[in-house]
Amino acid sequence: MTATITTTTDGPAGREAFVVLGLTLLAACLRFHAFGREGLTHFDEGVYALSGLWSITPGGLAALDPEVIAYAPPGLPVLIGLAYAILGVSDSAALFVTAACGVLTVPLAAWVARRTFGPGAGAAAAGFTALSLAHVAFSRKALTDAPFLLAWLLALGLGGRFLERPRIGRAIAFGLAVGLAQNLKYNGWVAGAVVIVAALAGLAVEREARKPSAVARTFGLGLIAVLAAALVYLPWYLFVESHGGYAALVKHHRSYMGGAASWLPHWRQQLAQVVALSGGMIGGGAAWATSWIAAGFAVHGLRAFWPPSRWDGARFRLGLLIGAAALATIPDLAWWVGLAWSGWLLADRRASMRVLGAWWIVLSVMTPFYHPYARLWLPLHASGWIMLAGGVVTFGPFPGSALGEPDPSIIYRRKILAQGAVALVCLVLATIHWGKATPRALAIADFFEPTDGVRVLAVELVSKSAFTNAPNSSLYVLARRPLVFYLAVQYRLQFKLLADEKGLAADRLHGDDRALVDGVQIGEGTTEGGRWKPIDRRWTRLEVWDARLDPVTRLDVNPEAPYELYPADPVRVILFAPWSTSFPSIPPSDPSQ
Repeated sequence: MTATITTTTDGPAGREAFVVLGLTLLAACLRFHAFGREGLTHFDEGVYALSGLWSITPGGLAALDPEVIAYAPPGLPVLIGLAYAILGVSDSAALFVTAACGVLTVPLAAWVARRTFGPGAGAAAAGFTALSLAHVAFSRKALTDAPFLLAWLLALGLGGRFLERPRIGRAIAFGLAVGLAQNLKYNGWVAGAVVIVAALAGLAVEREARKPSAVARTFGLGLIAVLAAALVYLPWYLFVESHGGYAALVKHHRSYMGGAASWLPHWRQQLAQVVALSGGMIGGGAAWATSWIAAGFAVHGLRAFWPPSRWDGARFRLGLLIGAAALATIPDLAWWVGLAWSGWLLADRRASMRVLGAWWIVLSVMTPFYHPYARLWLPLHASGWIMLAGGVVTFGPFPGSALGEPDPSIIYRRKILAQGAVALVCLVLATIHWGKATPRALAIADFFEPTDGVRVLAVELVSKSAFTNAPNSSLYVLARRPLVFYLAVQYRLQFKLLADEKGLAADRLHGDDRALVDGVQIGEGTTEGGRWKPIDRRWTRLEVWDARLDPVTRLDVNPEAPYELYPADPVRVILFAPWSTSFPSIPPSDPSQ
């Protein structure tokens, strides 16, 4: 008989809450590290920062800039606007919103994991979430992804709670959470679809769930949840209808969708992005070790480190070393764990398990059909945190904590191992699929480098009086919206914003005209290169600044970046004057341009 560590029923919950609190503070340190050196760099960040100005305009929310419609629903602009009202208009206020949402995600992920797998899983999930460098990276950007993930976790946690015991209050809470997610991203409705899949799977595995009364209760109350979600989203739907129509919005987003032929290449790119944002061997090993130790302490306290049984002590040390080595060498391990486990989870009698299985399956199928932005994988990252936490308490020396039963059955474990063998075969095939092009992981230091380069550039431009105020002169700007935010809002410059380089081919140019061109907007940093030739025919270069893109912006600009994270050619921002001026010009760095 295997000796086990006994535990009391009153201590573990308090210890786990203490551990989760500590990991939440660690998450805050990582997400707010060098906060004063952060700035806006991603195109969409500038859009959201500008749209948040509704809070200081006379019209309020009714005056929200319709430009944001194509990018996201109003959730993040509303939060940024509220931050402006409290903290003042600045890039720091916008970044504070997403960083705070990233910190709050840690205890919420712990709640979902503990509800799913029992004591210890919450602490483990908090560790994986806090130390996820992908999540750190997105939490340090003024993008919708960190707030959306917070709402997504809330919706799925409440969805599992609703399926466990359908009640009208739980249905309304679940619906409101889905509506909140939908107001942060246009795919928020998928959280509801995940719960529906889990409910349908329940009909196949639960005899009680197939009773007519149970079916009527679950799906009848589910309609109330749908109504609640629709009511929360209705104001934004009406706003879109009055500003171009919702059909035009749907058509716009369909343009980002690929067919069946694009699924495998996109999946390959997104797993490569997972590798890039993993933190490498140090990041993976540290995440596993922290989560394993946190789960052990949450369940057993200090006895986890000095167990009375040699067998439990050996399991603790071996699990720590083997798991850390696995996650260190296979950065996308969480996805493969989902491949191995999700089918069994979907067939589980417990609703929270089925929700987790459906979560992984639905998103793994749907996500690669869309354009392979690295940020779209973030909800799949989160499913991996929960699954890895479940693996910790299932196979670790933590009896009484895993799967809601004293000791998981040998049959259940054999099923997991059987599907794990299938996943291992797929992993080998995928490794072969990489071929000679193997993705590289960013160094941990890259996640915390200053991102205030665009703000510094704006300050330099203004301080040098680069823009004249001569009569009849114009300033043309072709740049990412962050630079527009700094120039227009912080320094209140007047300029003509251009959509593309064609606007620089004006027939009449004043000698004091200037043009500021951001290389990202004409293809630098991507496989198409920079389209400088048409500009150089009409304008002479006065000054050139090199701009290094942060990991998130780099991966969005070029999804293939994991194979060449920092190409030799920099992304440039160039100040131009018409050829007719007497200013000394800077020749193009590449003669072919």
